[in-house]
Amino acid sequence: MPRLTVPRERLAAILTTSGRTLWRLEAAGIIRPTSAPKRGQVSLYDLEQAVPAYLTHLVAERPQSAKDRRDEAQAEFVSIKSAQMRRELLPAAEVNRAAAAVVRAAAARLARLEDDLARTLPEAADEVGRAVREALEELAALENLT
Repeated sequence: MPRLTVPRERLAAILTTSGRTLWRLEAAGIIRPTSAPKRGQVSLYDLEQAVPAYLTHLVAERPQSAKDRRDEAQAEFVSIKSAQMRRELLPAAEVNRAAAAVVRAAAARLARLEDDLARTLPEAADEVGRAVREALEELAALENLT
């Protein structure tokens, strides 16, 4: 079945818009002519492409009504509550407590590591001790953030 093509003026009438609006839509890449016009010829548009593209543009550009915004907010609220029930979303206080526990455990292990290495590698005790103390200071700073 052959495609139905129309000139710009006819497309503007079908879409109940102006020729100037069609120029803007074409410049934005929303509506495209089937072929570039040659000197002395008019642009032709495929209705099967132009009409759906224009309608999609109108829907995307339409401001949301209060009901749409309420429905969107309710859907987001239900999504968040569902994630909380599945334990995919945790309260910040709980995450902070868990993070602080990890930092404390790492700090305790590093403190023991310094003592263990001092006994097994006495020649490197000063250098290892300095590195461990720096790591402990960084962990302490992290713990203060939680």
